[in-house]
Amino acid sequence: MKCSTKDITLLGICIALTVAAGFALLHVPNFELITSLTFLSGLFLGSARGTLVGAVSMFLFSFFNPLGVPFIPVLMAQVLFMGVAGFAGGIWRRWVRKSTFCPLNIAGLAGTGLILTLLYDVGTNVGFALSAGFMSQWLKIVAAGVVFSSIHLVTNTALFGTLVPALVRVMKIEGEKTES
Repeated sequence: MKCSTKDITLLGICIALTVAAGFALLHVPNFELITSLTFLSGLFLGSARGTLVGAVSMFLFSFFNPLGVPFIPVLMAQVLFMGVAGFAGGIWRRWVRKSTFCPLNIAGLAGTGLILTLLYDVGTNVGFALSAGFMSQWLKIVAAGVVFSSIHLVTNTALFGTLVPALVRVMKIEGEKTES
């Protein structure tokens, strides 16, 4: 991945925005914008850069979190699965640029948010089970977090179905203005 000064600047802005959004909503349980913003970074910068934004943003957010640094396996799962969110944004890149947002397309984005959040939640719960020495009971740990995960799943699904298309429209309009 070759990076120009412009690329590095865009990466820095995306990472800073994502981390800032994470800290802004730190005390709101199971509501976060990190996944949506990481996905959007992949959408606008491509899979490789989106993966980088997701991984670096999540590492910075988690490592410098005033509520405490998570166990290493949890931190690794957070970084991995947020990188996956950025990568997924890059996969959607070509399709979204050519597409209008009909209900089926919005449902596809919402479904993507649901899947990415499910992967993240299961992955971090398994990371907790591993770090706490309860790997043989990982399924019970995942089940214990169902209520919190359900809220997280619903909010991220809604954000991917509303916020992501709205921000894509805004970015398309702004892109057209700068090209004119």
